[in-house]
Order: sequence, then C-alpha cells, then structure tokens
Amino acid sequence: MLVKILLLVSSINPILKGICIGLANLIPGVSGGTVAVLLGIYDRLIFSLNAVFTRSSDARSSLLFLTQILIGVLISVAVFSKVLLGLIASREVQLSFLFIGFIIGSIPTVLRYTHSTRSSTPDRGSRVQNALAFIAAFGLMVGLSLITPGGLTSIGPVWISSWWYLALSGVVAAASMVIPGLSGSLMLIIMGSYHLILKSVQTVQIEPLIPFMGGVLLGFVLMVRGISWCLTHHLKPSLWAITGFLCGSILSLWHPVPGSFEGIKLILFVIIGYTFVEKFNRHYSK
Repeated sequence: MLVKILLLVSSINPILKGICIGLANLIPGVSGGTVAVLLGIYDRLIFSLNAVFTRSSDARSSLLFLTQILIGVLISVAVFSKVLLGLIASREVQLSFLFIGFIIGSIPTVLRYTHSTRSSTPDRGSRVQNALAFIAAFGLMVGLSLITPGGLTSIGPVWISSWWYLALSGVVAAASMVIPGLSGSLMLIIMGSYHLILKSVQTVQIEPLIPFMGGVLLGFVLMVRGISWCLTHHLKPSLWAITGFLCGSILSLWHPVPGSFEGIKLILFVIIGYTFVEKFNRHYSK
C-alpha cells in the first residue's frame, strides 16, 4: 500500500516528492534515499547535486529541481517535527522502544547487503577486517551509552551542543540520507542529536541549526564525491561498521522493562517498529 502511494506521488510536483522524502527522514529507520528511489528521482537527485557542485552546464536546471525538493523537505520537517516533539515529551519511553524496533528492523537490510556482495578474496583476513569494523563501531556506541544517561532527550556525549559536533551530525545525517537503506534520523539518534535538532527546528533556534545545516551541505558534497568510493572499495567493512553502530545504539535507548502489562506493551512497540521498517525495506528490495 505504501509503495503504491509513493508511485502515485512520483507523477506529481517535485515539492510533494520533497515532502515525502522529508517525512521519511524524520522517521528513524526509514531511509530518505529509499523513498527517493521509490519516487523515481534518486538518480536525478544525485546527478543534480553533482551538477551543482561541479558547476556543469546543467547546474541552473539542477538547482531549480533541488530547490523544489528542498522546499518540500522543509515543509515536511516544519509540520511533522512538532508532532514528534509532542510524542517525545509525553511518550518518551514508548517512543524509545518503538525506535529500538526501527533499529532492529534496519539491521537485516544491512546484513542482506553484506551477504549479496561477493568479495574477490573471501579469505580469513577479510573476515577479521569485517569483525574489527563491527567491534570498533559497537564498542564506540557502548562507550557513549555508559558515559551518558539513557533516553531520547538525554542520550549523546556531553559536547552534543558544541558547534563542531552539530556540524559532524549534519555530515553524517546527510551522507545517510543520500544512501538508500540508511536513515538520517536514525544516525542522529545514534549520535544523540535527534531531539536537539527537532527542538531547534520547532522553536526556530538558529544557533544550533547553522553548524548543523553547514554539516548537511558538506555531507552532501562528501557523499557525491567521496563516500561512494569508500562503499565501493571497502563495502563489507563499512556495512559491518554500520551494523555495529545500529546494535550498539540500542543500549542508549534502552529503559528498564517493568514486569507487568506495561512491560508487555513496550515489547509490542518494539515488534511494531521492527515490522514496519522490515516490511518497508522488503518492498524496496523487490
């Protein structure tokens, strides 16, 4: 049903397509890049970004197209961020477990990529390299969860409001948004910046948004020109590192589960989140 709706939108104005991509980027576990593929504009987005950055002959028309998409994304973020902030304020624990389900639902998609890519030299060394990438990423997230309290409104390092960390969050989020299958908002949750960015957008706090948006712009440049190289030449270690980040981030969102009906409801939120993202990603992979 979701795919049919996206296919219908694909024949409509680029601004509406931008609204769909913006909404997807707000939902942890749902990839804006995946939605762009389903809308039939992913290749054009990458081409347009590259045309603008390299100032090719198509730069003007590409900039117009990107501007329409950006307007749609901004409309979506402005409208739906208030809804998400309200849910975080009133249902933080339930939403945390829903996001845990989103994260768990994203892991099979990344693992399917690792199994579908065949290394030219599948030796013991490559397996060790993959394992080290996973352990390093997982260990980093475990370390962050140990030095910071849990919860959507508090996870993240103590330097989370620093301009350089907000810029870094923008770089990572932008790169994730461009890669189909990866979720920009999920990466912001992993880094602990999700709630701060949403709140800044809703309350129009310019100071945190300036370094973040600067990082987003830099992230798009790096993705178009550089990150694809990393995924091409070191694909499996990169995917296993992403898996490590995903698994480790669950600890940052975790809350004690009460041994009552409330605990059963929290587990149901995990199942709902997992089912939604897994079905969405399976639709995309078909």
